[in-house]
Amino acid sequence: MKQITNYNQTLSKLVYGIRILFINYIRKNSTLAKRVSIFVPVTEVLLKSVNKGIDKASQIIAGKKVKSAGIELSEYFMPGLGGRELSIENALETADAMNQIDPDFIRIRTLAVTKQSEIYKDYNKGEFSRTNDTDMVKELYLFIESLNGIHSIVKSDHILNLIPEVEGRLPRDKGKMLSALSWYLELSEVDKLLFRVGRRTGMLKGIKDFDIGSKRRITQICESNKIHSENVDQVIDELMNRFI
Repeated sequence: MKQITNYNQTLSKLVYGIRILFINYIRKNSTLAKRVSIFVPVTEVLLKSVNKGIDKASQIIAGKKVKSAGIELSEYFMPGLGGRELSIENALETADAMNQIDPDFIRIRTLAVTKQSEIYKDYNKGEFSRTNDTDMVKELYLFIESLNGIHSIVKSDHILNLIPEVEGRLPRDKGKMLSALSWYLELSEVDKLLFRVGRRTGMLKGIKDFDIGSKRRITQICESNKIHSENVDQVIDELMNRFI
């Protein structure tokens, strides 16, 4: 078995218990697995809202067991998963867990709310406040800023991530990653809109592509499709859902 991926938002205590037993087993049989990938939010309130049935401490224990078994561990951080209300908690508590686990990889997975997801039902009922790109960049900045004492490799290896330049090894490249996020946050509101549309339509691969020529072309796209500050969040949500 080359890789184990846990990316399910409906884990129960039973599944968690099985995972711990399995991790203990592969510790004694290390040839069975070489990589383990785990995605579970660690904010206690958020855990309850997505019915995880486990707590932050248990997840840290699981991550440490994988590491102690000599197995490559990838942990995931999803900006936006806590909505507006839990944005800060999602960043800080996840960073705290990462600091205790020190995974080999930290992979960024930006939230997209699809109509098929459970979280979309909460959104329609007014129980979940969606964040936009700028909110999630701020959340990601706080998360990266709060990572300390670890040597993980941060990967922005998903098409939904707004700024692919947020990559590198900690602590060496922490400043570079924060600078990439600051670059976006310091843009004018007009340029933020253009960059978002450019990235979500595939016209921009990253920061270096955002020049005078690309701005002109993206502006034309916005004008012809009547994209403006009042509807850009809705347009971006629709574009992101096409990649899911």
